[in-house]
Amino acid sequence: MPIWQVYKEMQKNFYNAGYTPSLYFWRDRSKEVDCIIDYGTKSYPVEIKAGKTFSIYMFQSVDYWNSLAEADPKNGYLIYGGNDHWSLKKGTVVPWSQTYSIIASMMERKR
Repeated sequence: MPIWQVYKEMQKNFYNAGYTPSLYFWRDRSKEVDCIIDYGTKSYPVEIKAGKTFSIYMFQSVDYWNSLAEADPKNGYLIYGGNDHWSLKKGTVVPWSQTYSIIASMMERKR
């Protein structure tokens, strides 16, 4: 699934939940994060990968952004082409088919 389709899916899920999302791309000289979601008082970095096999190295950009933003690593997400869903110290791994779970998780944390 191309990145723009994942963006659209996240936007749709936010709109269906009654929220207008603030989604944007972030890059500095050496790293980039595919999507930063501003929700409530927090920002959530989301990296999107096409691969079906998870690797911890897929979190490199999210880790870098979290260190710069002094953000909680548990607020980071990795969307990938596989089927498994995990919660790790570095963040949450989510398959493309479950992007709605990111929005549900953010809404739960905001309560």
